[in-house]
Amino acid sequence: MKCPYCSNNLQPDLHTHRHVQDKVGVWDIHSGVCPSCNRTMILLTTTKTETEVPHIEIQAWGKELPRSELPREVIEPYLSDFYEACFVLVDSPRASAALSRHCLQALLRDKANVKPGDLSNEIDQVLTSKALPSELASSLAATRDVGNFAASSVKNSHPGLIAAVEPGEAEYLLDVLEALFDFYLVRPARLKEKPHAREDDAVARDAPSQIRARLMKRIVTYLSAASRD
Repeated sequence: MKCPYCSNNLQPDLHTHRHVQDKVGVWDIHSGVCPSCNRTMILLTTTKTETEVPHIEIQAWGKELPRSELPREVIEPYLSDFYEACFVLVDSPRASAALSRHCLQALLRDKANVKPGDLSNEIDQVLTSKALPSELASSLAATRDVGNFAASSVKNSHPGLIAAVEPGEAEYLLDVLEALFDFYLVRPARLKEKPHAREDDAVARDAPSQIRARLMKRIVTYLSAASRD
């Protein structure tokens, strides 16, 4: 088992608090503390009978981050919105996408100085300004197609509200946010730090290419799914 906080492999001393039974089976609650970082883990398991190997296992706490941690230059309130969108992605892609859209709108208003309006209009303002690199501009523009804004006015007029999502939409929004964080927050901060930040230069150069690769993969996946429909 890997600790969701410090990523160390461990054999935790789990305490079992049993049990609740329903039509699914017998549910057990297991809790333990990581000996490396001293943080609590809570696990839910269920079996058809008390003697069987669990056929459902849910890590209730802590939640494992499904991607790399953000650079230190990404600050609040974007940091919390992004991580929360990551943590709920598996359980609720709709909630994840809503958090990402809310974060996207806040970022564009704060860093791109757009005039408040609906999200599509604010994206248009950024694209018109020509401030973004072409690849990033295309990725930002594509959020409206991936999210099918034309069929869901809620996403456009009230980005933070939960709405139905398209396949791959929640993941794509997280990728776009990472790319925008790099452009608006990470690069400017590291340019100001030079020459003291030379040790971070290799990471800073490589991060945008990794993000672009993920964005292209998401677009191809989305287009492939759309063509099958």
